[in-house]
Amino acid sequence: MANEFAPINFPNLNPFHISKIQFDHSHLGNLSSSPINKIEVNHSSVALNDSNKNERLILDGEITKLSLFSSLRYSETFNLMIEIPFFKFSEGFMDKHIKNWHKFFGLSDGSRLNQPLDRLLFEYEGISKNSISDSFFGIGDIKISSSLNISYQDENNLFLLSAVELPSGSKKKNLSNGQIDFYSSLVWKNKFKNIHSSSYAGVAYSKKNALFYAKDNNLIKFFGSALSYKPRNFFDYNNIVFKTSLKISDKYYSSGLDSLGDYSVLIGLGATISLNDYFISIGFSEDLKVNSIPDITFVSSLQKRF
Repeated sequence: MANEFAPINFPNLNPFHISKIQFDHSHLGNLSSSPINKIEVNHSSVALNDSNKNERLILDGEITKLSLFSSLRYSETFNLMIEIPFFKFSEGFMDKHIKNWHKFFGLSDGSRLNQPLDRLLFEYEGISKNSISDSFFGIGDIKISSSLNISYQDENNLFLLSAVELPSGSKKKNLSNGQIDFYSSLVWKNKFKNIHSSSYAGVAYSKKNALFYAKDNNLIKFFGSALSYKPRNFFDYNNIVFKTSLKISDKYYSSGLDSLGDYSVLIGLGATISLNDYFISIGFSEDLKVNSIPDITFVSSLQKRF
């Protein structure tokens, strides 16, 4: 049956990172020996204006990502999973609500200060210039991942998780770099009563993108963990699993802008609710280090139980 403890995915929806392959917590669900069919929706909002004498970065807008997942089981120890992502870039609707949220809690608007409401402008200017200012909807790079159980035990398992990303997205719209990218990682899964954890470390390779030329970093190291906890009884409900995750990754670009050329520390919080034959997951994430990551990303997914 489907795994209610599978980690929630919290993606990095920086518009200039989408073209690079990223380790995806959704693919940790591929470690299950049961089939997976899932729909996942992520929606993010970002407002940033950063510059120095050589570079300028403006990120202002919202990105929605819809992904379709399906897995194939080839043996007790080997599975394949395919993800087909779709992206929508838009002016959005969250700016006013986020400002009101900040005001209610006495928080700073940070880079949102003096930014126009509901504007779409993703722009970088340095040795090259790239700008997105028109709303659009398009398919991203299709990702195929595999998992191989290399150390099977009842409560502890070691997996080799690998993925390739095919250049199916539009290079002009920054949804692809036009190349085949890949990553490989080791994943250590543990179970202790009603607590499940996944710890991982790996490396991703993306060929240079025409966007940043020599400032592109090809090899990205990453590591992190995800934790799922199911209380025996939560306000008379026993169908809720609480989840958290932390992912740390190298900087994608060598830049004098801290908002672009810094490593990422992405934290996520959420929960999965079992309803009859379906699992519904909800959550939100934020980067603790890099403010070019969207101010907030909301995640929701629907998965059918088998």
